[in-house]
Amino acid sequence: MNNSGLYDSFLGIWGKKRPPRLSDIAVWDRLAYDWEQSMAHSQRFRENMAERIQDTAGFLRGHGLLTQGCEVLDIGCGPGFFAAEFGKTAGRVMGVDISPQMIRNAKETTAACPHISYLVGDFPDMDNAQLGGPYDLTFACITPAVSNMDCVEKMIRLSRKYCFYSCFVFWYNDLEKRLSEEVFGCAYTPSHGGHGRNFYALFNLLWLRGYYPELSYYRQEHTDALSPSIEEAERYARIFRAENKADESAAEKIFAYMEGHKRDGVIIRHSNYWYGRMFWDVREQTERPELLPR
Repeated sequence: MNNSGLYDSFLGIWGKKRPPRLSDIAVWDRLAYDWEQSMAHSQRFRENMAERIQDTAGFLRGHGLLTQGCEVLDIGCGPGFFAAEFGKTAGRVMGVDISPQMIRNAKETTAACPHISYLVGDFPDMDNAQLGGPYDLTFACITPAVSNMDCVEKMIRLSRKYCFYSCFVFWYNDLEKRLSEEVFGCAYTPSHGGHGRNFYALFNLLWLRGYYPELSYYRQEHTDALSPSIEEAERYARIFRAENKADESAAEKIFAYMEGHKRDGVIIRHSNYWYGRMFWDVREQTERPELLPR
């Protein structure tokens, strides 16, 4: 296979369009509510989120991507947790998200920070004039807003210095495994949405285009006690419905399973998450015309 064929092969892995549900505003508005409830009622969720945000921001500062007074675009900003942390260093942060509810939550999160602002919109469909670049850092973390090479090219055009991309490369949740196998009779794969494959493809696409992407990984592993509730059952049900493993009765089945398997009122849940992190300097690109498709 020649280099052009290699490029097309990796593009085929990562260049697909998002499933329609990931462009559904209602899906993300509902997730905004889920996160709000988790932040309010789960100390473990709050601790894990804070730990990951602090580690990511420390990584960015340590590598010179997040510097005093810099300008940052946070793509798929969600409820503004990263934006709030970036605002401690950056001179300007712009967050963009498809969900109006996410943006409402983000504005509350960063209400005391006038140099942080937000836009409601679907990043792939927004033009550069709307997004107000260029920025010193374009940042995308676990978001389908950056789901193919066209979106990556937009990230690059909006950056005057660096781009950062992060996603799951491994996900294991033993409760999700038990539900998949014992409630729905489906095999469980310890991964998440094929993100690891996308991460691998993106690295190769960037390399073949002449960039020098740098990689690292961050891991979170924890055990927590989950109190069965219909709200928690519904959150799991949405996962299985999205994977076409379950129908509209899923939440009731999951809740019944959790009620039947709790001990002392709770279910012990073990989770293991690996995040891949990739950044590259848009100013450092080697001319490699022989590597690109004709």
